[in-house]
Amino acid sequence: MDDQDSAVYAYPENMRPATGSAHDFTYFPVFYWLVLPAWQHGKHVYKKNRQFSTWRETVKREISDKLAGSPCASECLPDDESSVFDALVERFEKATNRDETITQQKILRDRKMPAAAAELALDYAAHLCGARLYEYSIRHLKTLKSGRVRDSKRIAPLRIV
Repeated sequence: MDDQDSAVYAYPENMRPATGSAHDFTYFPVFYWLVLPAWQHGKHVYKKNRQFSTWRETVKREISDKLAGSPCASECLPDDESSVFDALVERFEKATNRDETITQQKILRDRKMPAAAAELALDYAAHLCGARLYEYSIRHLKTLKSGRVRDSKRIAPLRIV
């Protein structure tokens, strides 16, 4: 077994997203690696379709289809009324005017517009673990993904001002 084999995560059969009240980051790295290809595909579809007015629906459909083909399809697919999924898809597009940019930056904290697929996957994986959107910083989520934090359940979320 070489170093590359040790980075592969086995998909546990009993893995489920956390309930709305609990933040259980036990499977956060697994969720991240399972949803990352879908968000990368979504970014690719966005770049090819951004000139059309229906790019949002196209990107959402493509990401949902890609998630449906993953091993965690029943757990990772967005709800029909998922505002989190919609908000993340909106981050593919750059804000168009200065006022909109300032407002977005206050909401998004340390996140970039337009967003990288990896950042969107981090936020979506955190959502699957029970966190509210933008509750944790990207830097913190990257730390959780790498496994450098021993007990991620004890880490307090950012204060939303």
